[in-house]
Amino acid sequence: MVLQSSHATLMLTLAALASQQLELSQALSIAIGSNVGSAVSTGVMGMIGSARSGQRLAVAHVVFNCTTAVLAFFLLSPMAWVVMQGAGLMGMGGNKLIQLAMFHTLFNVMGVGVFWPLQQQLAKALERWLPDAQEPSVLIAADATQVVQTTRARYLRPASLQTVESACSAVSKELQHMGRLGLEVVAYALYAPPLLRTALEREDPDLRSRLQQQAINADVLYKTHIKGVYADLLEFMGSMVQPMDSAQQEFWQHSQVAAFQLVEAVKDAHRLQRNMYKYLQEPDDCAARSSYLELRLYMLQTLKDIRVLSVSELPESQWVQELQALDASVAAFDAQFRKHLFASIRGGLLDGLTVSSLMNDLGFAQTIIHGLRQVLLLGEGHEAARQQQLLMGDAPLIQA
Repeated sequence: MVLQSSHATLMLTLAALASQQLELSQALSIAIGSNVGSAVSTGVMGMIGSARSGQRLAVAHVVFNCTTAVLAFFLLSPMAWVVMQGAGLMGMGGNKLIQLAMFHTLFNVMGVGVFWPLQQQLAKALERWLPDAQEPSVLIAADATQVVQTTRARYLRPASLQTVESACSAVSKELQHMGRLGLEVVAYALYAPPLLRTALEREDPDLRSRLQQQAINADVLYKTHIKGVYADLLEFMGSMVQPMDSAQQEFWQHSQVAAFQLVEAVKDAHRLQRNMYKYLQEPDDCAARSSYLELRLYMLQTLKDIRVLSVSELPESQWVQELQALDASVAAFDAQFRKHLFASIRGGLLDGLTVSSLMNDLGFAQTIIHGLRQVLLLGEGHEAARQQQLLMGDAPLIQA
């Protein structure tokens, strides 16, 4: 018999066995079938609306129970003999209920014994059968003439709201998705390629041609690729009804803050883009253009470092040191760049109006870096330690 709930079926079988409506051999067969039914129904439900990791777990559950059931079916006679002998040694040879319970336990112990040494092989097989969807290297196409649909959330499924843990994992992944989108928007606002993976130059050869095209507007990119994802994230987080402990509530609140800061960072990228476009077209010997090139290179290099750190597999202590070094370099550039601007005023290279624009844009740059830092560092590589730092430790990732 293949029935849906193994626990409910076992209770009914025990009752039927106690009232002598079933023979022991029949009850043992039902116990095997109920495990198959439970595995299949759970697997089907687990596949619906689940992420790839949830689907793999559902398939693993089906493989485990069905394989164990097949082995138990062929070994039914020797297993029944073992159970009866064991019950007899305990002085319960006539108690069929105990024998059924012992068989059910032996059935699952046998399954664990079979699959325990095969964990790694099974995991690799499941990853081959159900691979993760490959994300494109670039999320936002550079072709502004192409009609693009509004980008929406990727990982916020209603099924994830059933438990706090799955909801937090979905939010973390969606924040990472938003971070990648935000990083590309900022790169376009700085007239740079969206992939910050190659060696960066102070002025790459194609900069002036990209300025002349002026095809991509950061505000349009925000409305097309960020706003919809942010709206989906707010709706998802507002739909959460499961009770949370204090640490989970704090993570939830910090995630909302991080998402808001990312949105503000992308909006500031639009403000920064206007002066970048204006001053980067000046002649090569223009001091204002030189200052904007320096600011642009600093932003691109810092964002590249944050991106690399967010996906690194460094040991946790070394990862924290790298993060602290990155924050220190950001503070050092801020101080150095301000000193450079005032020196340029004293030397007559820049006037007060230009310096005021550079000061404002330096503030926008720091806001952009800060907002992207918050989200990109909530990746999966160091998720547990990051959340512990975020909620419990010193130097939290989410900064006010």
